Amino acid sequence: MKTIGRILLAGLSFVAIAPWAWAIDRDDTFKDQNYSYRLWNLCEAEMNMLWFEKSEHEPVTYLRNRIDASTPDKKCEKESDSDFDDGYSASLVAPAGDEAEPNAPLQRNEFRFADTADWQKPAETHWYSLRFKVTGAEGDQIPSSGAIRWITAQWKYKHLGPNKSPLLAQRFDDGILHVTVEDGFCRCMIAKAGSLPNMANAPGSALGEVDPLRCRLNKKGEPATECKPPRLKLYAYSRGDLEQLPDPKKDWVTMTYRVKAGGENDTLYEIYADGRFIVRAKYARQADVPPGNQVKFKFGHYRDRTTTAADMLVARVCVSPNAERCDRSVRPAEGE
Repeated sequence: MKTIGRILLAGLSFVAIAPWAWAIDRDDTFKDQNYSYRLWNLCEAEMNMLWFEKSEHEPVTYLRNRIDASTPDKKCEKESDSDFDDGYSASLVAPAGDEAEPNAPLQRNEFRFADTADWQKPAETHWYSLRFKVTGAEGDQIPSSGAIRWITAQWKYKHLGPNKSPLLAQRFDDGILHVTVEDGFCRCMIAKAGSLPNMANAPGSALGEVDPLRCRLNKKGEPATECKPPRLKLYAYSRGDLEQLPDPKKDWVTMTYRVKAGGENDTLYEIYADGRFIVRAKYARQADVPPGNQVKFKFGHYRDRTTTAADMLVARVCVSPNAERCDRSVRPAEGE
C-alpha cells in the first residue's frame, strides 16, 4: 500500500515536537507517518515523490524516496551558511579530470531534523544508523558512469568556513557506495563497496594506521588534483577492509556511523557496515571552521541533475548516544 506524503503533510505542518525532542535519541522505522512528519523537516523534500510502504517480508515498513528528471534543487529558507550545499564535485569514483562541472544543476529530495535542538552539539558523540537500498525507478537503471555526484546521507557544520562540503558524506557516485571526509580542502575516500569478498575481521588482529583509498583537492576554482590531507589519520584492521562496504543495489544494507565533530584534536568518525567495523578516522577538520559548531544530519537524494529515476528505500534511521540502541550487531572497535 502506498500513501503519498503530500496528503498528510497539509494537516501536520503546524504540529509541534513533543518535549522529549530535546534529547537526541531518535528512531524512525517509517511505520507511523504522523511521527515521521513531526520528526523531519521536509522543506528540501518533494512530497509527491515520497511513499510510506509495507511489505510481507523484512523490512515490513519503509519509506520510498524517489528522484527523477523533474526533481528540482529545492531549498529551505536560509537558516545559516550550511544551507549552501556541496558547491564543487571532486569525484573520487571517476578518473581524475572527469569530475562534474562545478556549477552543474542539482537535484534533491532530503530529510533533516525538524527541531534544531536535534542537531548534534560539538562536544557530543552520537551513533547514526541507516538501513536502506537503492534501485532504479520508472524503468531506469542506476547510472554507472559520468561522475554523477550523488549523496545519500551527509553531516554538515551549521557554520562553515570556505569549504562548503559535508564534513562526512555517504555517497553513491556512479552507483558505487562510498564514504568521504573533508580535511582542510582535501576530500578523502575512506571506504567503498568493492569486489573483495566481505570477510570477518581476523581474530586477534589489531588496528593499524592505513592510507585513504583516494584523496582529491576540493577547492572551488581549482582542478581536483591529488592531495595529502593535513591532519587525517585512518585506522583499520587492514587496508583491504576499506573496500568491503556492501552494495545497496543488491540488497538492504545497514550503515552505522559513530560521529564526534568537536575540532581537529578530538574529531572522530567510525564506519560500520552490516555490523562490521570498517575504519576509524581521526583529526580531520575542514578549513577555517568556526569553533563550537552544531552538526546537521540529512539523508535522502542530493545529486547532479540527470535524467534517470531512482528510489532510495529507507527502512530505518536511528540516532542515539548509545550504539546498541541503533545497531545491536555493532561491536565497537578497540580504543579511541
